[in-house]
Amino acid sequence: MISVTEHIRYLLTCHECVIVPGWGAFVSQYVGARLSADGSKLLPPTRVLAFNSDVAHNDGLLASGIARREGISYDAAVALIANEVSIYFHRVDVLGELVMPRIGQFLKSNNGAIVFEPDRDAPIVSTAYIGLPTVGVQVVGVDEPEEEQKELHIPYASRILALGKVAASIVALLGMGTLLSTPVLVDDSNMDFASVVTPKISAPKSAQTLVRELTSPIDSTLTFCLPSVADSTSLAVKPKVVSEPRCFLVIASCETRRGAEKYIAQSGESGLKILERNGRYRVYVSAGRTTEEAASYKDNNPDFVRRHPDAWVYCK
Repeated sequence: MISVTEHIRYLLTCHECVIVPGWGAFVSQYVGARLSADGSKLLPPTRVLAFNSDVAHNDGLLASGIARREGISYDAAVALIANEVSIYFHRVDVLGELVMPRIGQFLKSNNGAIVFEPDRDAPIVSTAYIGLPTVGVQVVGVDEPEEEQKELHIPYASRILALGKVAASIVALLGMGTLLSTPVLVDDSNMDFASVVTPKISAPKSAQTLVRELTSPIDSTLTFCLPSVADSTSLAVKPKVVSEPRCFLVIASCETRRGAEKYIAQSGESGLKILERNGRYRVYVSAGRTTEEAASYKDNNPDFVRRHPDAWVYCK
């Protein structure tokens, strides 16, 4: 006999949302490592299971999974699910509860509403985190310093001295530039050269001649050319913005990359890729910046819709 509950358990291990048409949707949510209420223990990561009775439409995931596993048609799988859901309602109305092993139980409240309580002993959605230990936390006290550190202040005289050093360096650089750029006048008539005959020593030129020659010194001003603001901005390179896809047409969601690769190898579809996000490995066939772009592949490929009627669009 085909058990719909077993197929629900199997799909919950590799999907975040499993909808039972006419009954509701099982939704699993990741909960990271956290401290206990008293702060004495570090709890390992896990997944919690919730139920939403308002989401009861047929997305094709459960029906197509039963059809593939049991070797029956899609319509037969839909009829099987409808029959099983009628049994669920009958048990809740007559017995007051419905127990799904390793998933949870449904109880009928006093006002007639159906309440879901997930299985806390061995939830199927947290199988990947079973075995992770709870770590004890010890609070270590921190001694406060007796005196606050005093803020360091630079004396005013030290600031003046530092500015003086900078000014002296600038003056030295300007002086060196003037010295290297100014020509030196050499008076050849006042020099003695080696010779056999004693040279005739002539009187030096008058000082007025030297002063007259130096009345118009060469301009020794150092000129620094700095690029203008317009030139610097014109060389700015604008980064090229590449828009990444945000939406993906997903056909499977797995707990591990190995499981996703195994699904791709068994599916026989070409062009399948893996998207890793939030601890899940989703197998997708197309991507786009919007939901319409990602779903366009499904709209233009009737054969793909027939093979994967449960494909859905995931946006990150």
